[in-house]
Amino acid sequence: NRAGADEEFDVAAFVQKGMAKMAAPTPIPGWSYMDVVAGTKGCADLGHSIHNMEDERLHDTALHERCAAWLPLALADLKSACKANKLEISGSKKALALRLAFKVPKVNPGR
Repeated sequence: NRAGADEEFDVAAFVQKGMAKMAAPTPIPGWSYMDVVAGTKGCADLGHSIHNMEDERLHDTALHERCAAWLPLALADLKSACKANKLEISGSKKALALRLAFKVPKVNPGR
């Protein structure tokens, strides 16, 4: 038996905690928790997303600047750049821009 297995799980508290986490500001101004989680897929251990908004990589102002530089590109250009850099091509523009910001030091559409 696991310790505490006899304790009742409070589903409502669990959901409220998750909702609060998703509503809280992230280190990247204007980006939601889900934007960050989707855009960091493959950046954490075992290929997972970064869920901890205190992760020091998310607080890097150079990363924020690269995100801002990638984001104005068209979705097709972001997907092309992701494909060229062997990154996942699914997701929103913010997810793609963040993946590129993590892996590519300079904005270079199509590469």
